[in-house]
Amino acid sequence: MKYNIKDLTIDEKIRLLAGKDTWHTEDLSGKVYPVFVSDGPVGLRTVYYNQEKQKNETKPAVSFPSTQVLAQSWNNSLAYRTGELLADECIERDVDILLAPGINVKRLPTCGRNFEYVSEDPYLSGVVGREYIKGVQAHHVGTSLKHYCANNQEYSRHWQSSELDERTLREIYTYNFKIALEAKPWTVMSSYNLVNGVKMSAHRKLYNVLRNELGFDGLIMSDWNAVIDHEAAVKAGLDLEMPYSKAGYENLKAAVDAGRISEEELDARVIKVLELAELCENEKKLRKIETTVEQRREGSQNVAEEGIVLLKNNGILPLSDGMSVSITGDGAVNYITGGGSSRVQLDHDVAKLPDELKSLLPNSDISYVSYPARYIHAVNNAYGKDAAIVAVHQVDCEGADRDSIRLPKILEDCIIETARKNENTIVIIYSGSVIDMSAWVDKVSAVISAGYPGERGNAALAKILAGKINPSGKTTESYPKTLEDC
Repeated sequence: MKYNIKDLTIDEKIRLLAGKDTWHTEDLSGKVYPVFVSDGPVGLRTVYYNQEKQKNETKPAVSFPSTQVLAQSWNNSLAYRTGELLADECIERDVDILLAPGINVKRLPTCGRNFEYVSEDPYLSGVVGREYIKGVQAHHVGTSLKHYCANNQEYSRHWQSSELDERTLREIYTYNFKIALEAKPWTVMSSYNLVNGVKMSAHRKLYNVLRNELGFDGLIMSDWNAVIDHEAAVKAGLDLEMPYSKAGYENLKAAVDAGRISEEELDARVIKVLELAELCENEKKLRKIETTVEQRREGSQNVAEEGIVLLKNNGILPLSDGMSVSITGDGAVNYITGGGSSRVQLDHDVAKLPDELKSLLPNSDISYVSYPARYIHAVNNAYGKDAAIVAVHQVDCEGADRDSIRLPKILEDCIIETARKNENTIVIIYSGSVIDMSAWVDKVSAVISAGYPGERGNAALAKILAGKINPSGKTTESYPKTLEDC
């Protein structure tokens, strides 16, 4: 190994076990390569400090469909290709580690982070995660498989405990990781939650499972600000606390000074940090960009085309050229995506459904009315048209859970009122997880689940609506009739 641990002082070793800042590992004033990490699973969210404006800003990037949409393609090659395209995004910005993919088993349909995850099925989650990792790392960029483990809700995510027995743990909540680890991700990220009452950032038992049973030999890092006791985390087997925390450093230093953590225990963690630094430094020399931004945008659209799901169709779809079609709803013209660390910053307008549909059906009368700003006009505009499209959305977000799996009442009312005006009503749902459609599904002619389809999602939807491509996506989640069924 390039870096000799014997050349480091005790204080330098302690410093290496925490980030230098929010996105870099400690470099010891140039002594060790600083690893640059960045979100996220559906597009790069590279944050930098703008000196002129004196604030943090996010660099624009290509927005890919949410992981849930990718999974609905059931296409391993597409998962691999998505990883390749994201690797090129990383290479352009000198990112060493992409903080993705997220493969947590979906336990609750209300979880605000479901759009980042693959499925409720551990096998599917593992396979999609594995192929995604292979695609990224084939281009000499590392990944961080997350969130280990049993992270199933965002409500009180720092303090809620996932209670599960041994069989459930191994057959469901770590089986997905077992499969994904076949791709040998460079790092694994631990989750915020507790498992059986123990904080995951300091869960010795589950770190032993990860290393000794699942065979992971890379670096284990914390989720951001997930460590509440750095001493306990190091003793349990956590290699790196992110981001830098003065309290965490002081906590660990006090433990080392008092002899509660031996130098041998310290070295075991430091070696993993040094190994990752050397790996990233070496792999960086081999990186080269192989795609253009436009090719990545085309790749994003390909995922949407294969992952969007047709849930219902009584024959109104596909639409024919020459039809009159009304469209309403924010999703048809705006960028709808999940919130939190996975939100991608754009520097351009997204594809708009009315425009995209008009280009494919040039002889059709396509009209759009904003909703809810012009609610009555939007509903009335559907009257007498050959078809009416209502594009509704539900924004899911990291850090918060939904309190219901139904759409807000105003959206349900818009669907119902539109269907009264037009029997050929088509509903498009932009959402990070399942929606309870019981209030209106029998009143409409077609339903499409778009997920969060990325910046080219409406271009993909237009091709599906116009019959240019087959909507071949299949859902990867069960649709409960009510939330109580969960």
